[in-house]
Amino acid sequence: MLCDPEQAKEQAKLFNKAEGISMMGIVNLMFAPLHSVSPRAAELIDNEKHLIKENIKARNYHPGLVDQYRLMLERLDRKEPGWEFLGIPVYLSSLQPPEPAKKYYSIFPISNYAFSRGTIHVKSDDPMVDPIFDPHYLEHDIDLQGLIDMVKYTRKLCDTAPYKDFLAAEVIPGPEVQTDEEITTWLKKALSTVFHVAGSLSMLPHEKGGVIDPELKVYGTMNIRVADLSVVPLHFSAHPQATIYIIGEMAADIILGHLELR
Repeated sequence: MLCDPEQAKEQAKLFNKAEGISMMGIVNLMFAPLHSVSPRAAELIDNEKHLIKENIKARNYHPGLVDQYRLMLERLDRKEPGWEFLGIPVYLSSLQPPEPAKKYYSIFPISNYAFSRGTIHVKSDDPMVDPIFDPHYLEHDIDLQGLIDMVKYTRKLCDTAPYKDFLAAEVIPGPEVQTDEEITTWLKKALSTVFHVAGSLSMLPHEKGGVIDPELKVYGTMNIRVADLSVVPLHFSAHPQATIYIIGEMAADIILGHLELR
């Protein structure tokens, strides 16, 4: 609707009166365990356990990552809901433009329990120079296979009432994308962050790869503190805005001397 200039202008007027679609909670979310999304969840989890066990045995992981993977595998065994579906009545894709005068509804499959781990390294002593960042997406097979099954699950949702009552056709990835190989090719083109990036400055013991101590201070410094999602070492099955506010409030209390953690 908002792609139509006339509709967008009308909705802007309504917004100024606290009316219209911009005042509505038009986004809906669902978090599900892998077992609900994938019929082969047990197999994927067993394969991931074997992979992690072999890498721990070969000492390929630092101690902090070993702890993270153990926690993540426990989450899977408890069937915690880390696989998210985000529905919103807009067209969001850089792969192809929308048709004019058409209405769209998008469902985004999102993994909050990715096992693949990125890297970030300082490139310069100039703080204005971006670091070298590589997310290493889909390096663990469970991440890729989970997303493949999420695409299939999304199609089942769209073929179920009430979705099927108002959705006319699938546009992306499109009915020609059916096999796991075809879905994989599409995923690698379409994959994107949802901007909940965490863990680049993890609050962990220094010997386990941590960068931040319990008072949000960078190890080895006197007064450099970090108060954002980068201090969270492991993502969780929720949108993190409220958590980030809490981290900021905690930082303020520490700096003002209102919170003693030692």
